[in-house]
Amino acid sequence: MQEKNDGQSMKLSHRRVLLQLAAISVWRMPGGSGFVSKNWYQVLFSDNRRVIIRLIRSWTCCCCGERLPENSTGDHILARANGGTDSLSNFLPLCPPCNSSKGSKDLLVWWRSAGRKLNSLSVDVICAYARIRFKFLHDAKLLDEPADPLAVALVDEAIQCLPQAKQTLILNIGGPKADLKV
Repeated sequence: MQEKNDGQSMKLSHRRVLLQLAAISVWRMPGGSGFVSKNWYQVLFSDNRRVIIRLIRSWTCCCCGERLPENSTGDHILARANGGTDSLSNFLPLCPPCNSSKGSKDLLVWWRSAGRKLNSLSVDVICAYARIRFKFLHDAKLLDEPADPLAVALVDEAIQCLPQAKQTLILNIGGPKADLKV
């Protein structure tokens, strides 16, 4: 859980966590080192088409790295049981065993609960997840609700691995509206 400068703890909203993920994904993309001037909402409202095409072309499980079976349909970034759609923009390349392990869990919560770090997740998967989740929560008017603590911990851990200047920028993304005081 991130803390305000005055030492007061706060929960982070979905909005702030997803904006932070957008910044992390852009920074980690090849040639994406300078993200000071980005409009993070524009990144989140962008189409997933190119990202999904790269994921489909790789046809590799984003978790274990195994090649997907030819007849695989993968999984959903946002599970259908949680409001996800069958659209291509919601495609997640998971092999059957990893798909079974994830079930209907949130991708970041599942990733963290398995002891994985965000930097071991493909940039394309992070970007697609942030976009799908943002659109869903935006449409449901839930962006300003508290994010899951496991997802927050996963993102916090990734932020701590960034250079100090980028940490400061990312921690302040979203402004005061994204802070939920405990």
